[in-house]
Amino acid sequence: MDIANLIIRVTNEGLDRATRELRRLQENAAGAQAANERFGESIAGLNKLAMVGFGALTAVVGGSIKTAIDFEKAMAGVAKTVDFAADNGLANMKKGIEDLTKVIPLAFEELAEIASVGGSLGVVEEDILGFTETIAKMGVAFDISAGDAADSMAKIAGVFGIPIAEISALGDSINAVSNSVAASAGDVIDFMKRVGGTSAALKISADNTSALGGAMVALGLTPEVAATAFNTLGITLAGFNNLTSTQARGFKRLGLDTVEFADLIQTDAVAAIHQLLGATKELGGTDALTALTEAFGAQGIKILQVAEGLDTVDLALSQVAIGADGVSAAFGSMDAEFASVSGTTANKLQLVKNNMRLLAAGVGEAFLPAVNEMILALVPVIEKMTAWAQANPELIVQIAKVTAVVLGSIIAIAAISEAIGAVISTFQGLSAIFGVIKAGMVLLTSTIGLPVLAFAALVAAGVALYMNWDLVKQKASELNEWIKSK
Repeated sequence: MDIANLIIRVTNEGLDRATRELRRLQENAAGAQAANERFGESIAGLNKLAMVGFGALTAVVGGSIKTAIDFEKAMAGVAKTVDFAADNGLANMKKGIEDLTKVIPLAFEELAEIASVGGSLGVVEEDILGFTETIAKMGVAFDISAGDAADSMAKIAGVFGIPIAEISALGDSINAVSNSVAASAGDVIDFMKRVGGTSAALKISADNTSALGGAMVALGLTPEVAATAFNTLGITLAGFNNLTSTQARGFKRLGLDTVEFADLIQTDAVAAIHQLLGATKELGGTDALTALTEAFGAQGIKILQVAEGLDTVDLALSQVAIGADGVSAAFGSMDAEFASVSGTTANKLQLVKNNMRLLAAGVGEAFLPAVNEMILALVPVIEKMTAWAQANPELIVQIAKVTAVVLGSIIAIAAISEAIGAVISTFQGLSAIFGVIKAGMVLLTSTIGLPVLAFAALVAAGVALYMNWDLVKQKASELNEWIKSK
């Protein structure tokens, strides 16, 4: 091998090694860069995670405080209507309502509303929780609002003289009737509220009233129409010994023995009504309508409609009948309905939500003392600012006028500043001035922008412009030249 070839070979080998080494270095550099980028991404991810965590913590605390305030407000409503005998009565009531939210799919505020309504209607302290539980179950089972259920049932209980402790039995009857005939629980309750006085006068029980009302609604009468017909029927029967000649003739057409019928009204009004409906159905047709019109006037046609559906009346009455053991056929009906309805997914989710809100309220209560202290500290400050504003009405007007002028100027300058910043990078100094002005505008336009703050913002903006006026003029001139060049 000659010297020339040897030199060429050595040179080629050296170049190959150098190339490989350079490639290795390049790969290492790329790897390092990639690692650095991954590290940067990790740090960014941690920062994002930290921000998310902080935001979540803030949301939890804020939500907890709001929940605690909502609970506090709800119990304030209870305190207005319930006369608590002991100092810890309200706290005990709150604990009782919280316990109910764990088993009844209604919000704490809804249960507190029931308790408040109960108190306003005369339910005594020791019966409030029982009343609340019964009405809450009734609302869920009957698919009506808790407030409406509380108001209606308390009034019905008052008219019929039902002790609050026994109101659950009435709920059983209403539910059993509504499940057996084509009448909603809400319609039955509506009917009962309208006829309570008549039923009481005839000594018809609340259970039988619910059955008669349910049957009448099921036979095509609205609760209002059914109540009107029932009240007319009841008033006539209550005054049976003082019938007009026309009324007496109507009852005779029905084939009723007026003496025996009068006695039956006094001893068992429901049986008397059933006998009247049976006689009407048996007579039937035009003759029955004539008799009922004479006896009950315009409402006779409605009573005929009920008589023609006597089987429905019998079915409804059977749902509330008292058995040989002294127990109503409707016993346990409402609780069974409640269990069925509350077992739905939606209601189970509500129970979960209720438990979460209990936890939140417990956390929020710990912050309420601090929140109250802050509010109390702000009150005198606000009062002083209000007093200042009231004592300086003319100054306030002037500040408002100046603010309007400065606002327009600042908006215009800010727009120019953005244009300059996009084209001429040397305008950083002017941007700093505008930043001061912008800070003043934040004060002017914020919800805390009381006259004192507005005045301070104006002063700050004015000082900034004055101290940098030469720079402002210079940059304005540069802007003008730039615009001309375009």
